[in-house]
Amino acid sequence: MGPRRVGGVSGSDRRGGRRRCRIRSARGAAIRAGDSAQRLTPRARVSEGRISHRHHRPTRRCGRPRRERTIQLRRSCDAPRRQSGGGAHAAPVLPRSARGRRAHVPPGGRALSGTGTFCATSGLPELHVRVVPRHRARRDGPFTSRRGDDTVITVGELKERYWPLILSKVSPGTGRAYKSAWNTRVGPSFAHREIASISPLDVEAEFAVWPGARSTRIDALSLLSAICRVAVKGGFIGSNPCQGAEIPRARESDPSSRALTVAEVDRLIEALPTSGPYRRFVLAMLYTGCRLGEIAGLRVGDADLAARTIHVARTASPGLNGELVVGPTKGRRVRMVPLAEPLVSIIIEAAQGKGPHDLLFPGPRGGYINSKNLSRALDWANVRDTVKSFPPGEEPLHWHDLRHTAAVVLFLAGVSPPDVQAILGHASLAVTQLYSDTRRDAAKRGTAALSNFWAGNRRGQHDGGESAAITGA
Repeated sequence: MGPRRVGGVSGSDRRGGRRRCRIRSARGAAIRAGDSAQRLTPRARVSEGRISHRHHRPTRRCGRPRRERTIQLRRSCDAPRRQSGGGAHAAPVLPRSARGRRAHVPPGGRALSGTGTFCATSGLPELHVRVVPRHRARRDGPFTSRRGDDTVITVGELKERYWPLILSKVSPGTGRAYKSAWNTRVGPSFAHREIASISPLDVEAEFAVWPGARSTRIDALSLLSAICRVAVKGGFIGSNPCQGAEIPRARESDPSSRALTVAEVDRLIEALPTSGPYRRFVLAMLYTGCRLGEIAGLRVGDADLAARTIHVARTASPGLNGELVVGPTKGRRVRMVPLAEPLVSIIIEAAQGKGPHDLLFPGPRGGYINSKNLSRALDWANVRDTVKSFPPGEEPLHWHDLRHTAAVVLFLAGVSPPDVQAILGHASLAVTQLYSDTRRDAAKRGTAALSNFWAGNRRGQHDGGESAAITGA
């Protein structure tokens, strides 16, 4: 049952008249006493922690009471208060007895902006209320905080309290990136800042001065956004400031340019050992398009030689502190990968003498293979430039470029974009389309169309070199 309104009640409440008389008498006594702090404003009357606007009719014509809006009162008086201004507009503090109370404003009333002092004069202890517009209530940090005092909630405090929750929603690799981003970028910039004081402009300004490549700064922005999402769910802020920040767009990436050509694939195979676990591991990445951790996590039972498919359900990658963690794939999806004919003999060789739960591509000692021991065993830093070179300023050949190669080969083989997306495990078809080379195909079709057009309209056109133009009849 909702709270009763004061200063105006329904016609069926016989006590309403007596209550109004008491309020008016108290108001007159306060005015005669000359105490300005006890005067009631002409817009609202307060009694027993409830607000009723004077010119508002409390009932509908049908006799049913109107619904009331609820506005959170100021909190306790046992903590320091930030002042929003001087004089009569300074932000008051609720007495201890009024902690957690709420003020009710009828729907016909108008909430006052800023800070105002309203005093209860019905014999109860003084009760001060701060009334704010409804559209500002969610953005005002002190009103949305769920803590029992006015202690400032900083970004660093939120991070320490909810750090396990944030890490539980990302992969171990992303967790490592978040840890580095906090130590080098987010922490120095925002750890001391109150979460409610951060604006989208502050986020944009810090993003512009953060050191490092754009990808590492995006990791830092993602971490800050994750902390702000936690603050929104906890009621500390009303909206995520990172969502309103305008981040400059990066140059469109072209992962197909990182792919190996057929000749470069031949050079890669020649650079590998003639046999052994590392050769099988690299060729598995090349022919399946799986990530390095996904190949490391494959077990013998995941390969179905009869159906010529591989079941990809896990990945083995470094954890938050560098330890090896076996968990779900990057997109947390289970997918099926085609088993190409050149890889069949490699799978048969790797599975000899093993059970279905043994690792399919282990290291020489039976453990997991990672990028560091793979590069060290193959002397990759000196071999990769002989396989494929890139212009100055670009990164050298990475193991992940073998995945780009497989994606381009799937399109060249005529596989449809949705099927390529399913094989590679992309979350968005737009990412898969980056490998389709549609721009080059469009340019080829445009070349043929333009050549045919100008072949029939050669008036005034040069016929090769710098010779004179041929003028038709």
